[in-house]
Amino acid sequence: MSWQIFVLAIIFMVVVVPTILGTYYTHKNKLISGIDEDDRLRMDEVLESVDDLLDRIETLESILDDSHKNWRAQKEHRGDSDAS
Repeated sequence: MSWQIFVLAIIFMVVVVPTILGTYYTHKNKLISGIDEDDRLRMDEVLESVDDLLDRIETLESILDDSHKNWRAQKEHRGDSDAS
């Protein structure tokens, strides 16, 4: 009976342990390597949207600067009264 346990332990050490370790390190390397191509493309699209939104904000602020000269001061004044 003890030689059967010894044989099973050897088979476990030769087959099962390397398989588990290989799977573990393959998964870990994928996590470390960073994002995949789909995620990179999605991130590029989001960054483009952010750039577009920033351009729109700058445009709106310039329109407000031209039409309502002191809109920034009114905003700051309102912010001060909200804090108290």
